[in-house]
Parts: sequence; C-alpha cells; structure tokens
Amino acid sequence: MLDILLILLVLFLILTFFYKQSICEFRINQLEWTQRENIIELLQEKVPLVVRSIPSAAFWTHMDVQARNCFSTLSVFQDITLPDWLLASNQLTNDRLASNQLTNDRLASNQLTNDRLASNQLTNDRLASNRLVISCPWKHDQAELIASASGISIWAAKWLNPAVISRFMSYWLFPKYYCWASNVGLRKMSAITTCIFPVDGEITVSLLPESVESYLPASWNDCFPSELTIKDTPFIADVKYIDIVLRPGSCLFVPAHWFVAWTQHGTAKSIPMVCQISYHSPISYLAYQSRKVI
Repeated sequence: MLDILLILLVLFLILTFFYKQSICEFRINQLEWTQRENIIELLQEKVPLVVRSIPSAAFWTHMDVQARNCFSTLSVFQDITLPDWLLASNQLTNDRLASNQLTNDRLASNQLTNDRLASNQLTNDRLASNRLVISCPWKHDQAELIASASGISIWAAKWLNPAVISRFMSYWLFPKYYCWASNVGLRKMSAITTCIFPVDGEITVSLLPESVESYLPASWNDCFPSELTIKDTPFIADVKYIDIVLRPGSCLFVPAHWFVAWTQHGTAKSIPMVCQISYHSPISYLAYQSRKVI
C-alpha cells in the first residue's frame, strides 16, 4: 500500500512539473477552422493560437438574452435581472460615449493648450479609452451559472471540444464554461488551454507572458494593462504585452500561466458578449481551485 502511495506521489510531482512549464515569448500561431485537425498539435507549442472562421454561435448574444426567459431567473444580481442589467449597461455606455463626444467638441472649440491638457489629464488616449464601457461585475461562479443556461456546452460538444480534446486525452482533459459581458480585467490562466471568443461585439485582448508577473503591481488582479502607469508599478517599462482584436467568428486559445484582459474594441453602442471555455486537467483544476482564478 505504501509503495502505491509513493508511486502516485511521484507521478503527481512529475505531472505538476510539466504543468508549470511555460513558454514566455511573444509568438502567436494562426489557423483557419478548415485546418482544425492541426489545433491539438499547435496547442502543444504552448503559445497563443488564433483560429478564424469558427462555426457561428447564436447563444449569449444581446438578442438571445432578451428573448429567453431562462436568463431572467438566474441569481446573478439581487435587485435586477440579467436582461435588465444588460439594457441598463448599454444605455450607460451610450451616455458615456455621448459625454465623451461632448468633451471632444468642447476641447476643440476652446482650443486648449498642451499645458492645460496635461494638467487636466485629458489626453487623446484617455478620451479614446475603452473604459467608457463598464467592467463585468460578476465572478467565475456566476459566469459558470450563466454558461449553464446559455447552451454553450451543446455548441462546444459539437464543434470545439472534438478539435481540442483527442480521444486519448478525453479521460484527462475536461471543459469548464463561462459567459462574460463587457470588459474583463487582468487574470492569470490556470487551465491547460483557455478558449476566448466574442459572440456579440468586438474585443481587444491583452496578452502578457508569465515572465512579466514580477513587474506587475501587487494588486494586479482585474486591472487593465493599457491603464498602468509609473504610479502603479516602477517597472512599467518592463510590462510588455500584445493586443489582439477578436471579432465574432474568431477565437483565441491562451496557454496556462499567461495573463489575459479584454476591453471593447471600438465605440459600439452595446457591450461585448464573450464566452470562455477552460480545458482543465485534474492538476490545472486543482491550481484553479486553490487561487480562484481562470
């Protein structure tokens, strides 16, 4: 009996060692959905992978949430239903966009000097910031609850899962589903690979390798890399990241240990609706449970 426990412990340590290995280089693979038989091979390189022209998804869109009663009964908020929150968030986004345009008009009409612009911190980058859109207010448990009602598991079982999980690995890897709305701040990926794809609206995904973790602020969770300044971390020059624009019909696979955040791309009048599928092994799921991050 002791021998068996020792063997299992050694096996666990070996699997944990391989799980912790990551590649920290800014390289992205790209693939068309018609070449999906190569997805598993490319994922083994442990670098981000973009797959274009994936099958369309009709779930978790704004129209879908307003049309199906199942979303109204979910216990996401205490004082408002999920469909009503989406409507209110879209209205708030439109109001902020209108306010931003008014600010631009006033700046142009007043012909403010560069010194005055600097003192008021009204730079062009901030005016164009995606933070005109609010951040997603719910956490992973609620995101998983929403996903269970959305139908994403049915779609994924038909299309995505067979392209990611081989028959040999079907006893080791398993998917976990999440649905998000609006912007999502920085978090560290725990799953072996995580698939992120928008179903309504466009997003800009910021990717950071594990090697930048020591340069991030102490409270980096839920922050946005594009908004970090010298006031947040003295090593801001070392916080390197890449941005990828994702549109409906494209997905991004992110390896374990990478950092991810996304914001709305452009100035759409409705917040983006985003789905996530985390493909876990028992080792990665244990790591996820221990720190409650994706």
